Amino acid sequence: MRERLSSDALWFAWIAETLDATVPLAIGAVWLQLIEKIPNPVVEKETHAYVTNLYVLESARGEGAGSMLLEAAIGECTLRDVDTIILWPTPRSRPLYERYGFSTTDAVLARVL
Repeated sequence: MRERLSSDALWFAWIAETLDATVPLAIGAVWLQLIEKIPNPVVEKETHAYVTNLYVLESARGEGAGSMLLEAAIGECTLRDVDTIILWPTPRSRPLYERYGFSTTDAVLARVL
């Protein structure tokens, strides 16, 4: 994945670390991919984003790391004028995303293969 994180790449990643260890310890991470839409005659934002693999160690959950990671990804989307952020939540992660305004929508059709 290293090549996907170059300065001109469409992928971004954030890592949450503990603050109370003598050696920083990664306790969580999140990935974000920008998805460029094909331009069309309608004036609208031309980028979507995909959030994936937001994970926090079980022992660190409930302390805000997941929220900080999600806020970083949403902040990047705001800076890049993203139209819609998509993701596939687990039942356990759904409340986190809903606190940040994520909801189901009728705007996207999907076909699972």
